[in-house]
Amino acid sequence: MLPNTRINLNNRHILLHFWVAFILLCCSLFSCNSNNGGVIPVDRMKVLILENQMVEEFYTNYIYKDSTINRDSARSVAFKQVLQLHKTDSAGFYKSLAWYRSEPERFKILLDSATAYANRLREDRYKQESIPALSKDSAQ
Repeated sequence: MLPNTRINLNNRHILLHFWVAFILLCCSLFSCNSNNGGVIPVDRMKVLILENQMVEEFYTNYIYKDSTINRDSARSVAFKQVLQLHKTDSAGFYKSLAWYRSEPERFKILLDSATAYANRLREDRYKQESIPALSKDSAQ
């Protein structure tokens, strides 16, 4: 009876190692998810980055030429308006941006997505401008 007991203890030992390995594997998989604790997803973040860049370009090319405007306050107000439009705050935006910067592959994906999104918007804008408007004179 002792040899059978030893085999059972050995099987339990192997089973215990299996379960510990399985639990560690599950924990590592769940800790490496794509949306790490409150990080803004790529689809929303690309829009935020693009719109903030567009606001910055607008202020640089038009608003900043007016010397009576306080540049820093005008830029921060516009930045807050973009964030409010997308129902997020600056802390969440900067936390997400820092997280993406710490993950080079995901940061590259984010920037590539923002660039592709900007190109699609530009192409759509050009398509709309190139379509001639129908008037009553041209319809006849």
